[in-house]
Amino acid sequence: MLRRFPNPTRLFLLLLPLAALLASGCATVRQKADLDLPDTASQPKTEQVAAQTLQTSECSVVIRPARGKPQVTRVPITEGDTVQTALDHSKATKRFRRMNIHVLRAPRGPAGSPADVQKMQVEFDRHRRAVEIEYDYALYPNDRIVVEEDTTNIVDDMVEKITGRLGMPVLSNMVR
Repeated sequence: MLRRFPNPTRLFLLLLPLAALLASGCATVRQKADLDLPDTASQPKTEQVAAQTLQTSECSVVIRPARGKPQVTRVPITEGDTVQTALDHSKATKRFRRMNIHVLRAPRGPAGSPADVQKMQVEFDRHRRAVEIEYDYALYPNDRIVVEEDTTNIVDDMVEKITGRLGMPVLSNMVR
């Protein structure tokens, strides 16, 4: 029995991708100058500039007591700093027993309108004197952390627990 070769067009279609792979080889790899890659000698300078930028970055902590003038503290931040580290550095957690905290963040990139500023609520556990972990946001340069004194007391907490179960609005929030 005579064995017949496969269809020539089918053989051509099978060998075409293989030939293309073998023909490409290293000829398609461009030289470093063709790709416009940065020179490796300039990379340490770039890293130094980035490190200096991170070292000089700062955010502000605004402490607003119920009575009196607000106090602004500039806090230097580095990569990985969070709201809790800024509060510890500014000693804001020692100022009030109860506090309301939020972070004001301006849009990054092209300047936007003041309406574009994001207000992020931060939950503070007054018993542990620490920010709840899910609200411990990473800080960026020029963030504003606003710490306001909370003037509620234990009676307000009890009223909130009782009325909260009934679905009524909290009286202390209605006063504001």
